[in-house]
Amino acid sequence: DSPLLKPGRKVRILFFGVPAIPLPAWPGLMAGTRGGIIKVVDQIDDGKGNYRFWVVPDPEDSQPWPEQTQVRQGTKVLGWVIMNRVPLWYELWRRFNFFPPDYMEREPSLFEMFAPKVAAPASK
Repeated sequence: DSPLLKPGRKVRILFFGVPAIPLPAWPGLMAGTRGGIIKVVDQIDDGKGNYRFWVVPDPEDSQPWPEQTQVRQGTKVLGWVIMNRVPLWYELWRRFNFFPPDYMEREPSLFEMFAPKVAAPASK
């Protein structure tokens, strides 16, 4: 799942020890979870296929993160990466047909839209 972990992607976080009601299918109804944004993703896994990534608080989220006295370094966390929002019928259709999930893509910048692409070397 490492292609899902890109800087800027929104996540929901559940801190262990802080009361919460997780409902991953409906992120808007989750109670006690906090919003975050992926800041950095390690380029190399730990040898078991696990990647470490740093999450910072989402300034647009209504619930602030718990105080540092409640949540200390090393506290366990459970997180969900937020995907595109799709209708229920589409999600069921996608799962029945074993299609991969839709990933949110960032908007291309003006430079990327109008800058000429570097040409590949001509083959002989």
